[in-house]
Amino acid sequence: DMLIHQAVADELTRPVPEREAWPVHLLHRFETVLMSYMDKDWLVEPVWMKRISRPAGHIEPVVMDAGRIVATWKYERSGRGLRIAIFPFGVVDLRVKKAIEEKAIRVADFFGQPLSELEFIEAP
Repeated sequence: DMLIHQAVADELTRPVPEREAWPVHLLHRFETVLMSYMDKDWLVEPVWMKRISRPAGHIEPVVMDAGRIVATWKYERSGRGLRIAIFPFGVVDLRVKKAIEEKAIRVADFFGQPLSELEFIEAP
């Protein structure tokens, strides 16, 4: 019993990793973390919630970096492969872009298609 408690204590007191050590995730529509909490300020700046929570209760897929939502995304299948569009909330650094590309390839693989296009689209 004491070993389990010490392991938990060690984990809780470990320093927070540097931003570069955090994973980047492409989370799908209606992600549980977005559905589970009324107050989402700890995940995303409130100004961006209109781009995530859409009319009729639709929740857009999101990109998460270092525990924060930094973009929405969508995919489209075609005869050439899977096209993925990223809609960032601000500047996306090269490390995050590379991680998104790796994840996008995995999403295309899931659908059994090549990744035909990955584009970053600035919001109007």
